[in-house]
Amino acid sequence: NIKYKILKQEFVHSNSVSAEVISFSYEDQTDFTASNDHNFDAESIVVFNDNLLIFSKNRGDLKTNVYQIPKTTGNYSAIKVSTFNAEGFITGATYNVGDDSFMLSGYSSSGTPFLLYVSNDRNSGNDLFNNGAVKIDLTPDIGPSQIEGITFFNNERYYLSRGEVNVNGANFPPKLY
Repeated sequence: NIKYKILKQEFVHSNSVSAEVISFSYEDQTDFTASNDHNFDAESIVVFNDNLLIFSKNRGDLKTNVYQIPKTTGNYSAIKVSTFNAEGFITGATYNVGDDSFMLSGYSSSGTPFLLYVSNDRNSGNDLFNNGAVKIDLTPDIGPSQIEGITFFNNERYYLSRGEVNVNGANFPPKLY
């Protein structure tokens, strides 16, 4: 896996950017057979305590694993530091530095959108799920959705993005919440 590190101001103010390369492999992945039921997909990454935390989107067991690598250029073995039974696919994560909490977004295999809130009421270190998480069903607010991302905005506000989804013949277009 390869991640590219760029300066935000270069991206915003220039037509080209230079990137540092951070590559990694998962310390616990031994089978590299192509499959739709593997546990080594990832769509979510946050910066935390001078590291990158990668949240897996486990298609096989519907859990999320948290892997840690340094946020500096290099080639690393991503170390698994936490696991949580999300009962769905984690597709976004953000860190709220103001209250030291994490908010993850995702959806179940049946299209139920949800959030996972990880408060600052946890032991120190990177085992984020050592005190559990609060799961919030978003179906009453936004209906069946394939939530694809989340970011912290301010004052405990977050932006969510939804990809286009078709459920039982009904089409739900992409949307920002």
